[in-house]
Amino acid sequence: MKKVVKYICYYDIKKEGRRKRGYPLSSAPVIESKAKAMAAAGFKVDIISMSSVAEDLYCLGKKEEIFPDIRLITFLSVMHRGIFSKIADYVLLRLQLLYCIIFKIKKDDIVLVYHSLGYMKLIKFLKGLKRFRLILEIQELYGDVLNNKNIRKKEMRYAGSADAYIFPTKILEQIVNKNRKQFIIAHGAYQVERVRVLEQKDKRSFKPGIIHCVYAGTLDFRKGSWNAVFAAKFLPDNYCIHIIGFGSNKQIEDIKKHIREVNSVSRANVVYEGRFEGEDYIRFIQQCDIGLCTQGVDEPFNNTSFPSKILSYLGNGLRVVSVRIPAIEESKVKELLYFYDDPSPESIARAILMIKLEDQYNYREKICFLQKGLVQELKELLGD
Repeated sequence: MKKVVKYICYYDIKKEGRRKRGYPLSSAPVIESKAKAMAAAGFKVDIISMSSVAEDLYCLGKKEEIFPDIRLITFLSVMHRGIFSKIADYVLLRLQLLYCIIFKIKKDDIVLVYHSLGYMKLIKFLKGLKRFRLILEIQELYGDVLNNKNIRKKEMRYAGSADAYIFPTKILEQIVNKNRKQFIIAHGAYQVERVRVLEQKDKRSFKPGIIHCVYAGTLDFRKGSWNAVFAAKFLPDNYCIHIIGFGSNKQIEDIKKHIREVNSVSRANVVYEGRFEGEDYIRFIQQCDIGLCTQGVDEPFNNTSFPSKILSYLGNGLRVVSVRIPAIEESKVKELLYFYDDPSPESIARAILMIKLEDQYNYREKICFLQKGLVQELKELLGD
């Protein structure tokens, strides 16, 4: 009889005709990759999603098998049309999780929780009540992202209640794991994507003879979107930088403004492409040559997170230009990356120009090796 891992997170799958739920796009490949690795390690996985309905008036909960030995469990959710419905949905989702954990968790089940402020207090309460084995997957400390010391203290206290951990970097492990509990390091989604057949509409947006670079992710300037845009000033006319990502209306307008400014003076071209998800995202970036990870070097979250975009680029066959910071330089994929040291657009451009696309680039073997290692590490972590 296979052991069951209850994997609590915000997650959903994109499928035509499916009612949309809100979930972080950057974390979805990480969750999916981890679930597949646990299934390969011999476990059954129940992904328990706390995602709420995004467009329809309501969305019923359901259980569905999405991959072999992997079920997705979603809850009843009502759309946020005002403060009262928002509060009602918040309470409703947590009551359903409470019921699920109290009455559906068996003695030998393992609970893996993808760290989120949204259900942190509830998980800590349930851990004290049910005494299940809690493995906490911490991709970043939100107190560092928000520059909020009070939130960071709460996160550290919460983390102390876990029995084991999954971290993206050794640096974060050293910060959080004060009591030297069992842990593994997994940078993100170790997944090599199959090459998609390009549709005609995709081919038309990519001119031949141009080297295409892409920045994908949040448009928050601290994560490097502006640096990627300004790097075009120092590139020749056979380069194009595509910006795809998500952000607030103000962030989108700001990035468009900077793109207009850069395009008025640069030989290289910059294009804001909008937001892509799922297959559309994969199909788009597979038409690019170079992925950009251009976040600032002085941000506090640099020490406690690993940029998920790096593994996304690698898994789709792109070369990757990255800022040189310890969390990335000490990673298991460092030999696949092209680093720059000076956090300036000119340095980013120099790193881009160093890349010879005709050189051999065996990313596939490395990613597959890391995925096999993750399966074995999870087998040991979950089987203890």
